[in-house]
Formats: sequence, C-alpha cells, structure tokens
Amino acid sequence: MCIGALGANRVINIDDSGAAYLFSFTDTAFSGGTHEAVIGNGYSGGKNVDIATLEDGDTFGSSVSLNASGNRLAVGALGGNGANNIDDSGAAYLFRFTDTAFSGG
Repeated sequence: MCIGALGANRVINIDDSGAAYLFSFTDTAFSGGTHEAVIGNGYSGGKNVDIATLEDGDTFGSSVSLNASGNRLAVGALGGNGANNIDDSGAAYLFRFTDTAFSGG
C-alpha cells in the first residue's frame, strides 16, 4: 500500500514538498501491517528513497498508483516543475521494486 502525504516536510525550510509512505501486509485482510519505507526529500537509510530535487510546494504524493503486483509505483507531484523545468507544471515519478516489500526502489 502507498499513502501520499502531499504536505509532508522532512527537510527544514522546504514546505509542502510531500512524501509517499509504503506499507506491506501479510494478507489481503490487511493483517500484519509493516511500515516499509518513505519516498521524499531527506529520507534515507533502509528502503527509503531520497529525492533531493523536491522543492517548496511540489506536493509529491498528491496522487499515487500501485500496480496489482505491488512492484511498480507512480507518484504525482502537482506542483513539480516537470521535465522542462516549467514552474508548477506538475510531474510524475515512476518507481520499480524487486518485491512487494518495496526492496530495490
């Protein structure tokens, strides 16, 4: 499971850069929940993914979509500057994992 937190602020003086929180479960009834990782600016160690380029107002995590196999993730950033660095045009980030516990992201 992925939960977007578009207002998350991990790094001091960067407001609303956003984050995505990753969880795994032991079954389809959501038993045995485990917080596996965080993706965003300033998150490192373990399975966390640091995206140091996230800035004020990027709102990373404004949308999230995890495929049925649980190993590919798309995360939207409404305020991101996109591929051509156009202010607040929006951006999409794609991640691929080696398993459903979000390893190798």
